[in-house]
Amino acid sequence: MSDFETRFGEPLAKVMRHFDELRDGLASGALSGDAFVKASQEYAELEPVAGAITEMRRAHADMAELEAMAEGDDADMRDLATDELAEAKRRLPGMERGILLALLPKGKPVVLALNKVDRIRDKGKFAQVLTGWASRRDFAALVPVSAEK
Repeated sequence: MSDFETRFGEPLAKVMRHFDELRDGLASGALSGDAFVKASQEYAELEPVAGAITEMRRAHADMAELEAMAEGDDADMRDLATDELAEAKRRLPGMERGILLALLPKGKPVVLALNKVDRIRDKGKFAQVLTGWASRRDFAALVPVSAEK
């Protein structure tokens, strides 16, 4: 289990349970009028988040299979699995950030606190981190946080 899944696994599971409940309620035909409209809107808002969570979980499962293949006896398969595993590990943080961003409230100001910025020694890299986050959403503020400074 990844650090992301350890820290956010239960909240993500809660989102998925709620998404499934909405889907089942809409499919049941038991909702009518305002309840159906409200459930439909909420389902539409959660659908991209649920899709991203499902995609991330699939990526974790694929990575587990690739790790097993990378330890296998077939040299060609080992090389292929090692390359694909490196690519999957490269993509995973972006998937995780995308899920967190998708869960932020819409239409409300959000402040992003970037913790442990003192660990980024290269100021150019720090600027890239700030620019990268700023490009993902219109944050009310980006606040670098450092316990040391």
